[in-house]
Amino acid sequence: MVQSLPFLHMTAFSTHIAGGNPAAVVFLTPEQNSLITDDTRQVIGANWYQPMTALVAPRPIPEGLGQDNVRAFDVKYYTANIEIGLCGHATLCAASALFDHPTLTTPTTTVLEFHAKNGRIVARKLEDGLVEIELPVGRHEPLAAEDPRAVALRAALARALGPDVKVNFMGAGLAHLEIYCLIEIETDDLRNLKVKVGELIDSPFTAHVLTMPSRDPSVAFISRMFAPAAMIPEDHVCGTAHSMMTPYWAVKAGLKDQLASDGVRAIQVSPRGGELKVWLDEQKGVVKLAGPVATISTGELYV
Repeated sequence: MVQSLPFLHMTAFSTHIAGGNPAAVVFLTPEQNSLITDDTRQVIGANWYQPMTALVAPRPIPEGLGQDNVRAFDVKYYTANIEIGLCGHATLCAASALFDHPTLTTPTTTVLEFHAKNGRIVARKLEDGLVEIELPVGRHEPLAAEDPRAVALRAALARALGPDVKVNFMGAGLAHLEIYCLIEIETDDLRNLKVKVGELIDSPFTAHVLTMPSRDPSVAFISRMFAPAAMIPEDHVCGTAHSMMTPYWAVKAGLKDQLASDGVRAIQVSPRGGELKVWLDEQKGVVKLAGPVATISTGELYV
């Protein structure tokens, strides 16, 4: 039997549909969530062919939390060809959609809990209308020069970036970020750097996060991210990447106090581009990201 699933097509970290990182947010009932197979979910992701598709279903409110202001949801994330354990920008889109949903939340709902394959994500509605999400701190370890992964990665970067880009640091993501690598580079213009993305296919990592300090004193750091093996030639704005970069720059640039209080601005300088406000809560082990979300379209999906 054909089932109808409501969806929103949205873009995170932008106030307009020409910017930010798009995601499809598909709502399931608890019954649909138990019946729809992972294979079907992957087909949905392939049909959307967006940077990410989030499939969201309500779950019981966590015991001990006030029912008026908290709602909880299961969420799974899919690109066009693989399931992803956790996705920041798609969660930001889902949270924005849910805070405005007529039945899944109420006007007094201020906190959302998303239960994903690789952890729990908390979203909050801020007073300025933005949505904030908490992601687990993206931990990494420096890659030693003799590590075979470092040798292969450096060779891939040389081919992809060219001889004029200096690599200052390479780190390998840990735990749920083991497919990520963090790379600090030096270049005159990261925004307009011509990257031969196909050369990164031979890298031992799937997601390549390039970052450097910003020359704009009001912005702490800038970045771009490439994941061709996941059918994401360039990620427009990656929340998960910022969960890695934020603790890195907290130490490298001496931003711990600022990140613990007022937060800092970060910009992903991809062609679409996007701006984030980020904080680091070392005690809780989370990075907080906030940004605007714009709706592109809404409708019904039939499966």
